Parts: sequence; C-alpha cells; structure tokens
Amino acid sequence: MCGRFACALDPATICRACQYTAPDGQLYQPIWRENNSAHSYRASANVAPINYSPVLVSAQHFDVGTDPATTSGRILDHPEVKVSTVENQRIVMPMRFGLIPSWHKGGENELRIATINCRVEGIMQKNAFAGALKRRRRCVVLAEGFYEWEKLQSNVKQPYLLYLTDMPQKYFEQKAKREDSEPPYGNREVLPEQLMKLAAIFDVWHNAENNTIYSFSIVTCEPSKATVWIHDRMPAVLRTEEEVNRWLDSAHLSSEEALKLCIHAVDDLHWHPVTRAMGNATYKGADASVPISPTEAGNAGKPLDPGQPKIVAFFSKTRKTKQEVVKQEDSAPLRVIGGGEASLDKEASTLPPGQSSITAFFPSDHGNSSQPPAKRTRKE
Repeated sequence: MCGRFACALDPATICRACQYTAPDGQLYQPIWRENNSAHSYRASANVAPINYSPVLVSAQHFDVGTDPATTSGRILDHPEVKVSTVENQRIVMPMRFGLIPSWHKGGENELRIATINCRVEGIMQKNAFAGALKRRRRCVVLAEGFYEWEKLQSNVKQPYLLYLTDMPQKYFEQKAKREDSEPPYGNREVLPEQLMKLAAIFDVWHNAENNTIYSFSIVTCEPSKATVWIHDRMPAVLRTEEEVNRWLDSAHLSSEEALKLCIHAVDDLHWHPVTRAMGNATYKGADASVPISPTEAGNAGKPLDPGQPKIVAFFSKTRKTKQEVVKQEDSAPLRVIGGGEASLDKEASTLPPGQSSITAFFPSDHGNSSQPPAKRTRKE
C-alpha cells in the first residue's frame, strides 16, 4: 500500500520538475492552480491521509476558458513562460489524500471506507471509484518518495523511505533549513527524472456548504522484486514521460487501457531507514525523510541497497557480535510502557505513541547486499 509519502517542495520547484513536451514540440511548464485557503498545500516530509498535496492533472477536466486560475498566465517565478493552449495543457493543484466519492453524503471525514489506495486488479469493481473511472479522472501524485514499514522483532515496525535511483541520498540528508517556518520548503531542487510520479485517480465532491473538494486515491500494484521484502503492495510509479502522457490523456485513452500502465512495478528504487517518530501522522518534522543509521533502525545493516555504500561500509566496521548484543540486552534497563509490556529503555522513546514492544538490535551477516536477508531458524 502507500499510506504516507514525502513532498516538501515549493510550488515553483514542483512545476519546473513537471515540464513536458506538447504535441507542438514545445516545452511547457504546468500552471499552479490555487485552492481555497482551507485546503491549501502545506509542504511536508510526512504527507498522511486527509492532508492536501500537489497532483498533476490535465486541464481537460477544467473549463480553461472561464477559470481565472488556469488562464492568468502566471507560472510562478517563470513569467516568461507562456501558458500552453494545446489540448493537453496541464495543471498542478493541491488535492486531499483519500478520495471522497462524488455521491458521498455526510462530512468530509465521515467516509467509512478506506480510499487512500485502490488496487489496480479490482478498481473497476469498486463503487467508491466507479464515478472517477467513468469520467476518466486520472491524475499523477507528485512525491519525493513513499514510506513503507518493515516488521522487526516483537511487532516493532521500522519505517523506510523508498525513492527513485536518480535521486541521490544526500538530497535527503539536507534537512529543511526553516523547519518551523511556514511553509517549510527549505532549499532543495529536483530534476524531472528525480521526482516520483504516482498513478492516481481523483473525484470531485461538494460538502454541505457547497464547497468543492478535490481528492485522490493512489493506484497500487504487486511489489517489484526490489521491494517485496517490505510489503506485498506498492504504488504504481509512472517512470517515463510517455507513461505520464498516456495516463493523463483522458480524451483518447479509456480507463481500462490506462490501468495497463500500472500492472508492472518498477525495480529501480533506493531506500533508507528513517525515524520512527514519523509513524505518527501528526509528526511534520523536516527530519522525517532524513536517513538514520542501520544501528539506530535496530537492524544493523538489514536490508540496505546499493544507494548507501558509504553507510554500509561504515557500520559494517562497527557491527557488534551476537554475543555482545545478547550481553547488552541482558543488562539493559527495562521499563513498562503502553499496555504493560516490557520494552528496552533505549528504544522506548523512539516508538510511536501507544505502541509497546521489546526492541533489540539484530546484526546481519548479509553485508552490502541489496536483497533482503533470508529467514533463519534457530538450531536446537
């Protein structure tokens, strides 16, 4: 699945990273479409359900001729770039994470079904997504990477950030300089091939005050060989410009044909462990996507990919033996948290609120391998 992702970029950077070549052969940049203040975009390294985050969408879904937000010609910090008038003009706008079907009756947060993700295999049979698919309301969620959790010992879960191989890890090592400012964009730039583009569908819903709410659901598929170790699902990543073009071309491509683009998962991903504090959906610290050491993650060196050769080399030198780890566990102070379970004091402070478990460090013999280690059974 994909329940969290990172998008801590400013609008101008996002639009630059979404440049596209139109049928007329010219390079264009999408327009940033403003939303009302109650549903505005807030950059975050920990985007969670009900948060608003930027998506790329075709202007075919809007009345470009009468909507001042799409005809102002303003391209943020690039006023010299003219607004495209071609058929597939594109817009970047904030939408709510978690699709609200157009037929929903009740409050915005009163939907009783999970709609943050939709499985590519069964999406056509789901009533919640039927309206969006019938109207070919397809969009692309823009992200720096997405999060998944690996289950460790005693049900402890370690979050990882997964991102495209074109994105260098040092990009995430630079924390946002204005962590507590509004908005917390920082000084980061991304290239078009580094920005992750996730296939999604969106719908339009009107609340009791007749305010228009745009919301989306991320399409998921079976995991690739590179990510099967962490979860049995992953978001459908549109890896090439051609795939993005086809997915957004609602005028010529049916939903059935477009969904074929989401069947095959991408393999060219890197990942690194991140702080467990981001497991709390309200945690918006700029360090949510910053890599932590394998030892901090509680699973020394397991599993790391070729994107972190320096980190692997460093921690492989300082890795403890199993005997040392056991000795440390036996002498570590314990205290009771949560539901009365004992937890190693060293790890208790890093667990999400309400979670209780016994955490320990388990060294790995797999060195620098990018493949997840095979399960081992203890010999009696």
